[in-house]
Amino acid sequence: MSKTYHWTDEEDSIIRNLHGTLKNRELAEILKRKTGAVCARASRLGVTKQKQKKWSNGDISILREQYGRIDNDKIAISLDRTKEAVMNRVYLLKLKTRKKIAEMDRLQVILDGKNQEDTFSSLLIFT
Repeated sequence: MSKTYHWTDEEDSIIRNLHGTLKNRELAEILKRKTGAVCARASRLGVTKQKQKKWSNGDISILREQYGRIDNDKIAISLDRTKEAVMNRVYLLKLKTRKKIAEMDRLQVILDGKNQEDTFSSLLIFT
């Protein structure tokens, strides 16, 4: 049976102050704990290696305006974010590029035309 070691306030303080500046392995050595235990404790304390910048309404407006018009790398730079953060937000917002929207509109016109022809054909059969 493994022994349970309680975390002290001092250890929690070390994790809060050094997490993200040192590797988890290095923190584990300092605290004389296992790396997995340090990771779990940091998670439980709500400490992350990188603070995520919240998306403001202004950021989202800029993204909506620029997506599909300029390169995603440039959008990321203008918003001071990573390209991955931009693409994740695009996915969450279900944004489509102008080209994709035009393709979908073109397809809808084709489908609408086909539906009208099918309806017209079925009317001829019943008359």
